[in-house]
Amino acid sequence: MSIRQIRWFQRTCQMSFLLAALTITLVFAAIFQLYEISGKTGNVLSVAFVGFFVFGLLLSIFLRTIRCPVCGHTFVGIDDKELFTHTCRNCGRRAGDFG
Repeated sequence: MSIRQIRWFQRTCQMSFLLAALTITLVFAAIFQLYEISGKTGNVLSVAFVGFFVFGLLLSIFLRTIRCPVCGHTFVGIDDKELFTHTCRNCGRRAGDFG
């Protein structure tokens, strides 16, 4: 797997969490009657939230196990708190680096 593909997984995970936050915001806005939606639409939004959130969690677990194709160490670091890093924690390589 290349570093560019690792970055793609990171962006997909970020987008999943962003969509989960958006859907739960819409659900809470409907609960507090800031706007009206039907019950079916509320259920669809709730299921979408759970789906996006679980998908993001699975991707975040997967991202912690991906190894750098250059040095072979874990790309983001096992105990590192920053999951969406641009460079490898060990060798410092980024997508598009040569040499």
